[in-house]
Amino acid sequence: MPYDSKNDSAKRERIGLCLVVVAAFGFGISPSYAKLAYEGGAEPLTLVAARFTICVLIMSIVAKVRQTSIRVSGKLLYLPVIMGLLLAWNATGYLSAVKEIKVSLAAALFYTFPLQVAVFSWMMGFELLSIRRIAALSLGFVGVLFVISLGLSEMNIYGIVLALGAGCGVALTSVLFSRAADINNSVALMLWSMVVACLFSWLVTFLLGDFALPHTRGGWNGFLVSMLGFSLSVIAYYLALPMIGAIRAAIVANLEPIIAVLMAMLILQERLGVLQITGIVLIVTAVYMGSRKPTQGPG
Repeated sequence: MPYDSKNDSAKRERIGLCLVVVAAFGFGISPSYAKLAYEGGAEPLTLVAARFTICVLIMSIVAKVRQTSIRVSGKLLYLPVIMGLLLAWNATGYLSAVKEIKVSLAAALFYTFPLQVAVFSWMMGFELLSIRRIAALSLGFVGVLFVISLGLSEMNIYGIVLALGAGCGVALTSVLFSRAADINNSVALMLWSMVVACLFSWLVTFLLGDFALPHTRGGWNGFLVSMLGFSLSVIAYYLALPMIGAIRAAIVANLEPIIAVLMAMLILQERLGVLQITGIVLIVTAVYMGSRKPTQGPG
């Protein structure tokens, strides 16, 4: 029977899209449960280190089940180091922001990363920055201003910078991994990236004396759900990148801030004002505009 590369490619795309949808839901519920873990006594760095420990275990199982080689070619040895450090920063920055500011605000700022994917892809010469994407960046910036303006009376610049910076890290890792990884080496690259992130997270946790586990039942529930939700989601997201690319993955990531905000309203009883809802809608709209593949025309 002849090999049908078209059907094989379509199957990979479907699997990739399903993985990103799973990741979107996991990422969406994770910050609200992280907030519960903090209220129960846990610290962000401890949760980050625990997350990546689970990631290493899951990726080791995936490699074993798939009988995949975990060797990384010499020319790609740099990638797990860079990816691991960035992954540790992404998780630490976002979870620290969740502790400093409202989950809904942190999510709205963090999930500007698909817009940043478009910018980094253009800066690295992978994608053109079309008129539509320039408009999307402007619209997203206005949305960010709307969201931030709601908290002027309780402005926390530190939390805002953490959320935006973590989003920047996700954008960088998305572009780098989607360009360097493929179906054959993605498991090995992801495994060693997780190992680097895990070791670095635990090192920083103990150096800064930030090791603290929850001491309440609600805190442990939040800790475990956030830890497992993130671990499964980050693996699903990055394994999907070689299948569908960073731009298409970013489109599906539009689900994440919506889920995160809804979970914050449901679990943490956070209330959104009209201006905040408008800002979030603008950000999501901008993300969609900026994430679409450019057409043949100028826009």
